[in-house]
Amino acid sequence: MKIALSAGSGSFTDISEKAYNLLKEYGFPVFGRRELPKAGFIGPFAIITIVDTNPDDFMYSLVGRDNEFRTHPVIHRVIEELGKEFLYGNTPIRFADIPDDIEWFVDELSGGAEIVRERHRTW
Repeated sequence: MKIALSAGSGSFTDISEKAYNLLKEYGFPVFGRRELPKAGFIGPFAIITIVDTNPDDFMYSLVGRDNEFRTHPVIHRVIEELGKEFLYGNTPIRFADIPDDIEWFVDELSGGAEIVRERHRTW
Protein backbone atom coordinates (compact mmCIF):
# COMPACT_ATOMS: atom_id res chain seq x y z
CA MET A 1 0.00 0.00 0.00
CA LYS A 2 1.29 3.45 -0.92
CA ILE A 3 0.77 6.24 1.66
CA ALA A 4 1.39 9.95 1.06
CA LEU A 5 3.19 11.79 3.86
CA SER A 6 4.41 15.31 4.56
CA ALA A 7 8.21 15.30 4.45
CA GLY A 8 8.51 18.77 5.99
CA SER A 9 6.92 20.97 8.59
CA GLY A 10 3.59 21.61 6.85
CA SER A 11 0.35 19.77 7.48
CA PHE A 12 -0.65 17.15 4.90
CA THR A 13 -4.26 18.26 5.06
CA ASP A 14 -3.69 21.90 4.01
CA ILE A 15 -3.51 21.80 0.22
CA SER A 16 -2.67 24.46 -2.36
CA GLU A 17 -5.14 26.14 -4.68
CA LYS A 18 -3.55 24.26 -7.61
CA ALA A 19 -4.19 20.94 -5.85
CA TYR A 20 -7.74 22.01 -4.97
CA ASN A 21 -8.49 22.87 -8.61
CA LEU A 22 -7.08 19.59 -9.98
CA LEU A 23 -8.86 17.46 -7.37
CA LYS A 24 -12.12 19.30 -8.04
CA GLU A 25 -11.62 18.73 -11.77
CA TYR A 26 -11.17 15.00 -11.04
CA GLY A 27 -14.52 14.91 -9.22
CA PHE A 28 -13.61 15.10 -5.54
CA PRO A 29 -16.44 16.33 -3.31
CA VAL A 30 -16.02 19.99 -2.34
CA PHE A 31 -17.89 21.76 0.44
CA GLY A 32 -17.78 25.19 1.98
CA ARG A 33 -17.56 25.18 5.75
CA ARG A 34 -21.26 26.12 6.09
CA GLU A 35 -22.31 23.53 3.50
CA LEU A 36 -21.08 20.48 5.41
CA PRO A 37 -23.80 17.92 6.02
CA LYS A 38 -25.34 18.23 9.49
CA ALA A 39 -24.18 14.76 10.51
CA GLY A 40 -20.62 15.74 9.75
CA PHE A 41 -20.06 12.65 7.58
CA ILE A 42 -19.04 13.46 4.03
CA GLY A 43 -17.90 10.08 2.81
CA PRO A 44 -14.39 8.74 3.13
CA PHE A 45 -12.89 12.14 2.37
CA ALA A 46 -13.66 15.51 0.85
CA ILE A 47 -12.18 18.94 0.33
CA ILE A 48 -13.56 21.83 2.31
CA THR A 49 -12.88 25.48 1.77
CA ILE A 50 -12.30 27.54 4.85
CA VAL A 51 -12.63 31.30 4.67
CA ASP A 52 -10.68 33.26 7.25
CA THR A 53 -11.51 36.87 8.07
CA ASN A 54 -10.86 38.01 4.50
CA PRO A 55 -13.33 36.44 2.01
CA ASP A 56 -10.60 36.46 -0.66
CA ASP A 57 -8.26 34.43 1.56
CA PHE A 58 -9.20 30.76 1.23
CA MET A 59 -7.68 27.72 2.85
CA TYR A 60 -8.28 24.32 1.30
CA SER A 61 -8.22 21.30 3.59
CA LEU A 62 -8.58 17.57 3.04
CA VAL A 63 -10.79 15.98 5.65
CA GLY A 64 -11.64 12.35 6.14
CA ARG A 65 -11.76 9.28 8.30
CA ASP A 66 -8.57 7.49 9.28
CA ASN A 67 -6.42 9.25 6.67
CA GLU A 68 -8.13 7.40 3.78
CA PHE A 69 -7.24 10.22 1.40
CA ARG A 70 -3.53 9.45 1.88
CA THR A 71 -3.91 6.17 -0.03
CA HIS A 72 -6.24 7.32 -2.80
CA PRO A 73 -4.78 6.91 -6.32
CA VAL A 74 -6.20 10.24 -7.56
CA ILE A 75 -4.55 12.07 -4.67
CA HIS A 76 -1.30 10.29 -5.60
CA ARG A 77 -1.73 11.30 -9.24
CA VAL A 78 -2.18 14.98 -8.32
CA ILE A 79 0.83 14.81 -5.96
CA GLU A 80 2.93 13.34 -8.76
CA GLU A 81 1.75 16.09 -11.14
CA LEU A 82 2.32 18.98 -8.74
CA GLY A 83 5.15 17.71 -6.51
CA LYS A 84 5.67 19.95 -3.52
CA GLU A 85 3.15 22.43 -4.94
CA PHE A 86 0.42 20.02 -3.77
CA LEU A 87 0.57 21.25 -0.19
CA TYR A 88 0.03 24.78 1.05
CA GLY A 89 3.44 26.34 1.66
CA ASN A 90 5.18 24.01 -0.82
CA THR A 91 5.95 21.38 1.80
CA PRO A 92 7.68 18.36 0.24
CA ILE A 93 5.78 15.07 0.09
CA ARG A 94 7.08 11.53 0.16
CA PHE A 95 5.45 8.14 -0.22
CA ALA A 96 5.83 5.16 2.10
CA ASP A 97 5.14 1.65 0.83
CA ILE A 98 3.86 -0.75 3.45
CA PRO A 99 2.34 -4.25 3.26
CA ASP A 100 -1.42 -4.24 2.60
CA ASP A 101 -2.28 -6.26 5.70
CA ILE A 102 -0.76 -3.81 8.20
CA GLU A 103 -2.98 -1.73 10.49
CA TRP A 104 -1.24 1.64 10.45
CA PHE A 105 -1.42 5.26 11.54
CA VAL A 106 0.49 8.44 10.72
CA ASP A 107 2.68 9.98 13.40
CA GLU A 108 4.40 13.36 13.30
CA LEU A 109 8.04 13.72 14.28
CA SER A 110 9.26 16.73 16.27
CA GLY A 111 10.35 18.59 13.10
CA GLY A 112 6.92 18.15 11.53
CA ALA A 113 7.75 15.37 9.06
CA GLU A 114 5.38 12.41 9.14
CA ILE A 115 6.06 8.68 9.40
CA VAL A 116 3.87 5.58 9.27
CA ARG A 117 3.71 3.38 12.35
CA GLU A 118 2.15 -0.03 12.78
CA ARG A 119 -0.75 -0.03 15.23
CA HIS A 120 -0.25 -2.37 18.18
CA ARG A 121 -2.51 -3.34 21.03
CA THR A 122 -2.35 -1.24 24.18
CA TRP A 123 -3.75 -1.99 27.63
